[in-house]
Amino acid sequence: MTNINTACVKNNASYQLNNALPNKETISSNFCERLAQWGNKSLNNGEERAIAVERIKEAYNSNMASLDLSYLDLSELPPIPSTVNTLNLEKNCLTCLDFTDNASLVNINLSFNKIKTITFPNESKLENIYIDHNNLENLDLKNQHSLVNLEAQNNNLTKINISDSYKLKFLNLDYNKLASLDLSRQESLIELSAHHNMITDLILHNHPRMKKITLNDNHIAHLNAKTTTKLEYLNLSNNNLLPTDDIDQLISSKHLWHVLVNGINNDPLAQMQYWTAVRNIIDDTNEVTIELSYNLAITNIDTSDEHLVEVSENSEGNHIKDNDSMSIRYRSKYYSREYALIEEETIFSDAELKAILPMHRMYGVGDYKSNSSSLPSHSGLKDPTGTPVCYYIHNEDKPSLGFGPISNNWLSQSFTTEL
Repeated sequence: MTNINTACVKNNASYQLNNALPNKETISSNFCERLAQWGNKSLNNGEERAIAVERIKEAYNSNMASLDLSYLDLSELPPIPSTVNTLNLEKNCLTCLDFTDNASLVNINLSFNKIKTITFPNESKLENIYIDHNNLENLDLKNQHSLVNLEAQNNNLTKINISDSYKLKFLNLDYNKLASLDLSRQESLIELSAHHNMITDLILHNHPRMKKITLNDNHIAHLNAKTTTKLEYLNLSNNNLLPTDDIDQLISSKHLWHVLVNGINNDPLAQMQYWTAVRNIIDDTNEVTIELSYNLAITNIDTSDEHLVEVSENSEGNHIKDNDSMSIRYRSKYYSREYALIEEETIFSDAELKAILPMHRMYGVGDYKSNSSSLPSHSGLKDPTGTPVCYYIHNEDKPSLGFGPISNNWLSQSFTTEL
């Protein structure tokens, strides 16, 4: 074993490493040689490599635990001092990585590279791995018992092995090509995001800490998820879900506040067979947001008590029954604000239109008419400042609710309706 004194890099430049103290942790005798060989490679990024060598030298001499080698256009992994437990290699051009000799690593950032293959040390101390935006097809994390957070979104993953990562709390696998996902051993999971994959089978057993599940845009027909009693957020939009007791149990969480089931064509779900479970949630919470959007054929929603529900971009929907204390909020697909907008093409029944008396009506484009009656205060049609707003009708045969305050600047405002 020896301390490093010198590392030679491209163009015969020499980097002195003589600040290392004899009583510091020493590195194997071949480290200096490997660092010099890596720095002397005849590649176009000689300047960046020189910067990398300088930083590695500093990390060693100062016994640093953190090493930043990001944004250096590196195509090969340099030797890493054994003192380093946090390594940042973000935004390089790395393709093949082998961390077998880096057992001290705890945190590693490999985002935005071109990685196709990677090997981690067996039973390492790794807790946080950021490997998103790469070209991985297979990610094997066998024996990674310490792993807590994994971000592997935006790869080409068809296989992933995290069976030994039983401490995993946060998992992001968005935008991959996974067809199945077994999380039965990840009982510590708090947040799971795997949207835009090709998942048909998903196993979720015994996840008492799970708070957020985002699985939209997959091919999930059956979701086996039990004991997710702390679930707060659920997005199952654009799947092939079939009605099962497991889904019913999943959305019956007493903590659930936001449910998205947009774009589901299945008739039983479209008719909201699970609304009973969601009503149970509403009864126990102060505010619940439920989005039923796009091609959902919701026709009747019966709610009660003073709670908030959001019905956005509902293509069919339209008969909302309540006990005069239910606040219904409509969110426009064209705007995103703290206060919701009523979407122009949202259709309402005659009874609903009469419940919100207009200040202005419009019959056809450019044909503007004004109603002399004042907007009743009980209609609840107001912008965020409390200013009354109006609605308009494009076609009397097919009424659609418009939006805007009683002014020329009506398109810039938003409001909520209270029926």
